[in-house]
Amino acid sequence: MWTVGQKTCMHVHGVFPYLFVRYYAAVEPSLSSYLLDFAGGLDKAINIALGSAASTRQHVYKISLVSGMSVSISMLYLFQWLRVECM
Repeated sequence: MWTVGQKTCMHVHGVFPYLFVRYYAAVEPSLSSYLLDFAGGLDKAINIALGSAASTRQHVYKISLVSGMSVSISMLYLFQWLRVECM
């Protein structure tokens, strides 16, 4: 039985934290090249923020283009997002 105040530290294999970044451009044949450049830029920015500007550590695991809907009072909007999964 668990009591109040107990804590645990868990590592779940195969699950990565992720964030969504709004994607405004049209989907083009060069999308995969753009995603690679975007991932590289994010990795570099994260390394700089962590104080290791010269590091080549990779933080971005995967980027995929996804679509989502937003509903306001009288309109339905369809947006495209980049789902960025990090390690």
